[in-house]
Amino acid sequence: MITQKKMIIPIFNYKLTVVIFDKWEELGRFLPKEEMEQEAKAITINQYGASLVAINSKRGSSIIHEAEHIKNSIWRYIGYTPQEDNDEIDAEISPMSDEQKTRMLQDEDYVDTYTKIQDMVQAEILSL
Repeated sequence: MITQKKMIIPIFNYKLTVVIFDKWEELGRFLPKEEMEQEAKAITINQYGASLVAINSKRGSSIIHEAEHIKNSIWRYIGYTPQEDNDEIDAEISPMSDEQKTRMLQDEDYVDTYTKIQDMVQAEILSL
């Protein structure tokens, strides 16, 4: 069975689609044909301004691995190169626990709450 969630990552206006699958064959409608040839526990496909991440329902630990690919794709999309003396953008994701990162990809209410808090913080910073 397929579970699918589409979202926009705030601040970056980046589209993310998360697909949880039980059987690799279920991904045929989501992945390019050449990607279907080699079965994987999880996969991330990037296009300009968007990513699709597909994760096997029995391999939840792959979420953190795929989150790193998504983060790097967002950095490329916004033209960001991590800097040794300014890691604010990296700091948004890095300090999250594995549980928080997992919930960001699985729990819509958690994402909504996190987004509202981030919007409030951003508004405060911009008003300084």
